Amino acid sequence: MRAFKYHPDPLGTGAFQRGDPKICSCCRSKTDIWYSGPFYPTSDCYGESEFDVKWLCPECIDRGTAAWKCLIQFVDPNYKIPNEINYEELVYCTPGIVGVRNADWEIHCNDYCEYHGIVSWDDLIRMSIVDELEIDSMNRIDGYEIPWLVENLKKDGDVQGVLFRCLSCGKYILKVVGKEIEY
Repeated sequence: MRAFKYHPDPLGTGAFQRGDPKICSCCRSKTDIWYSGPFYPTSDCYGESEFDVKWLCPECIDRGTAAWKCLIQFVDPNYKIPNEINYEELVYCTPGIVGVRNADWEIHCNDYCEYHGIVSWDDLIRMSIVDELEIDSMNRIDGYEIPWLVENLKKDGDVQGVLFRCLSCGKYILKVVGKEIEY
């Protein structure tokens, strides 16, 4: 499976699953890799889509066919897309963020960032990227003090990290989301 520009490892993040072949709701082809992430009706959809969207193959998402035929998008419509440069590619041709509600797609260097999944602090250490994270002048990440993140950032916990990487400068950006966190 090819990588998407803004979501380079959708199998690794859980946006796609692999298993017994399914029939794509869009192209009607058999696929052993199908989309398992979120999708939302587009503003053009004033009722039921003519398609019962159950399984989508990577190719139909990549080409935008799934969005066009099924009247869906893969980024939460409540997210106000501030960058019009690659809007259609992100919203209609990129698998969505899995497992976290209300996580906005990060923008850095005037483009959307690659999504690298939900992470804990331990994951960041294992990946050897803690020193590459964007840290503000107050020694905080996304407004949170680093010692607090070390203690509280858990992959399956109440506070999670959503990891992005800038396509231009290569900087990693960590967004902090969770049940008790205001975002």
